Amino acid sequence: MTLNLSVTTFHTYLDIQWIIMTLEHLCDVPISINFDALIRDLITVSYAHYKINCECNVRQSAFICSCIKCLWLLLQRFAEKSQKLIFWQSFNDAIKGFDEVFVLWMLYNVSTLQGYSDSAQFVGSHYVRVTENYALIETNNELLLNCCTLIYPLLSEWWTYTVKSEPYQILWEIFHKHINLPFVTRTVVESAADELIDFVGHISVSTKDSYEYFLFMLKIYLSKNPNQWARIRGRIYSKLPNNKVKELTDVGLYKIALLFLCLCDSTNLAEISEKLMSLLQNLPTSSLIIHIQLAVCLPLVSTLEQIAEQREKFNLVRAYIDGFDGVFKASNNYSLQQHVMISKWVQKYLATCSFSDLCYFLNILSCNIKVLRIDYCWMEWEPILKQHVLPGLKSAATSSNCPSQVGTVAALIDPSLSSDYVLIFTSDLIAVNVTCHYMTMLLSDMENYCGLPKNYETAILHAWTRCCLLNCEGIDALSNNVLKIAALSEVLDTTINLRNPLCSFITSFGRCSTSKLTNQKEICEQCFGRLDSWILPHLTSPSSEAIAVHMYTCISLLFFHCAQLLYHKNRSSCLLNRLVNIFVLPANILMGKKPHLYVLNAVQRTWHLFMQGIYGLDGSSDAYIERTLRDMVARYVPLLLTDDSPILKCIKNEKLTIFIFERISSSFLSHTSRSSEINTLKALKIVQLALERSSSTSFILRTTLPAIFEVLLFNNNKGAAIDVIKYVAVPEDIEEVRECVMIAFITVTQKHLAFNTNQYFQFVNLLVKLIPGLMPTLLPHVKKQVVEVERMRGVGYDNILRQGLERLEMLLKSNM
Repeated sequence: MTLNLSVTTFHTYLDIQWIIMTLEHLCDVPISINFDALIRDLITVSYAHYKINCECNVRQSAFICSCIKCLWLLLQRFAEKSQKLIFWQSFNDAIKGFDEVFVLWMLYNVSTLQGYSDSAQFVGSHYVRVTENYALIETNNELLLNCCTLIYPLLSEWWTYTVKSEPYQILWEIFHKHINLPFVTRTVVESAADELIDFVGHISVSTKDSYEYFLFMLKIYLSKNPNQWARIRGRIYSKLPNNKVKELTDVGLYKIALLFLCLCDSTNLAEISEKLMSLLQNLPTSSLIIHIQLAVCLPLVSTLEQIAEQREKFNLVRAYIDGFDGVFKASNNYSLQQHVMISKWVQKYLATCSFSDLCYFLNILSCNIKVLRIDYCWMEWEPILKQHVLPGLKSAATSSNCPSQVGTVAALIDPSLSSDYVLIFTSDLIAVNVTCHYMTMLLSDMENYCGLPKNYETAILHAWTRCCLLNCEGIDALSNNVLKIAALSEVLDTTINLRNPLCSFITSFGRCSTSKLTNQKEICEQCFGRLDSWILPHLTSPSSEAIAVHMYTCISLLFFHCAQLLYHKNRSSCLLNRLVNIFVLPANILMGKKPHLYVLNAVQRTWHLFMQGIYGLDGSSDAYIERTLRDMVARYVPLLLTDDSPILKCIKNEKLTIFIFERISSSFLSHTSRSSEINTLKALKIVQLALERSSSTSFILRTTLPAIFEVLLFNNNKGAAIDVIKYVAVPEDIEEVRECVMIAFITVTQKHLAFNTNQYFQFVNLLVKLIPGLMPTLLPHVKKQVVEVERMRGVGYDNILRQGLERLEMLLKSNM
């Protein structure tokens, strides 16, 4: 009787609950509370039945009577019609916390009710009402946690004699099947990279998440048994083919990231990083993936700081750099702490890596920094790059084989024209190609030209001149930017040819109006005033003849067009003096030493420009200019080739030609010059070539013929002098030539007849053969001088003089 009363009361209660819920629905009152409560009541009844009959087969029905079964079916249909209720959500919330076996038992029985139609006919598992509810099947955190908690002490403390990896492999199989589902409610999926690392480092036995407990177990196991890594790795990797990775949710990706971060140590870091990167590379980019990639990089960063100078580990660094580039290319947001990948390892690596590796890394930096500079997060990146990259670039830039990208990257990181790095990267210690690309990038923005400090302007102009003289690659682009600097643009009146910018600049500069003279002198000092600080090694041991010729061409044009701007008579250290000491008359030339062949060939091509430029300063009242011009002739005639002598390029300037051949005569042909036979021969050859190529030879003959006659008088090797005289003798009927010969002959006669009588008469006897048509007209001058010498000696008749004169007369008669 009591049992029947309880059953009746219970059924009445359920009926009332159903009626209340129905009325609420009809009155449009929220019914979710009563709906959820009714489900909990039904579950409670079934659980009581389950506990009483726990030994029975769970395949028995979970419904104690058909009424309850019908009510479950009604609740399902009610939720389906309502559109405001989700049956499985309410069911899952209500059954949470119950015994796992009971949960699955209830899930099975309630799920099969979806096989009934609206007319209460059982249709089967393919009926349209069937909806999936995997959550309860897959979410069994507590059971797994209890399992791990019990297994771990056994494996780590009790059963240590035999090492087995199978339990861990089995656990991985279980967790892999649940990888996309959270075992506890957690929102750490959006954790930043450093938070991921920190989270992994603090996983312990106190965790409430079964997966995290498994990771803790695995980490301890591998740390104690590193030889088991290969077996564990094989089982883990086999479950992560690329097609399966694409099916991972954010939760799954997060769990995989935790797994790989736990597996990382110093021995397998490169392998783990490469594997994880390969898994992620084919997935759509998201902030989570970026954070995971960065999290893998963080352990690598500390490792890189230790191995960045070890060449045998550069393959690891290269792999890291590839990952670094991949993270950047995949990023749409650069504020995800990607800068943690840059640290003090960069400076060490830049100083020790190979040329190709350096170029590769710099190209990656350059491309990504360009993107960063237009992104709103540049302020976050700038101090990191200045701290860790710029110092390394500065050190690398001093190497002679440093790649040009060093300059480009440096300017991208710090584009300020007032930065100290401007003075550093334009200094002479920096490789010229680096300086060129640095300034090209630095000056690419016209806004940077405003308010340029004077010392920075000087540094830039000096560096530009160095780049031009060394003719480095990219000089056209650099010159295009440099010539926009106000100091230059204000004084230049013409457009510069960027194919040869410095020569074009010098030529245009020399044509500027005198009203700009002060500014021009200052610019000359800025551009060329400190050449001695870097150029001497390129002149003493030049690496290329082309570079040597180019440098001398530029500087000789500077002398030719701008000597007035370079020279200050009252300053011993004016710019022209300094440049002469470097290029024209350095110490080794003044000491009689031969310069490097490349330099000598360069002087061969440009000597005439130096000479014409300096001569234009008018050395008639300036001892320094006069001495410089004299030395240029005296020092270089022995060194330069005669067949293509640059002296011949000066013969159109009569005054300069006279000066040059006066110096040649006094230094190499005159009896008092003490010139070597070789140098005398070279001087005579130059004279002959000048006579052959000049349209007017009289001024050359007036200058050189007396000295050439002295060569005939005193030198043993007279052949070259005879050749010159023969050439002169051809047009002896020309009045100018006859006059030059006569003046030279009279000069030599007056100078040498008295003191070198025998040599003199040998000389005139030779002239009878060389210029027979002129000698009869010269005989009276000989007779007159013989009488004068006899008078000076105080004798009325000198036998030696008279015998010589007599033989001369007889020789002339025999030739008539």
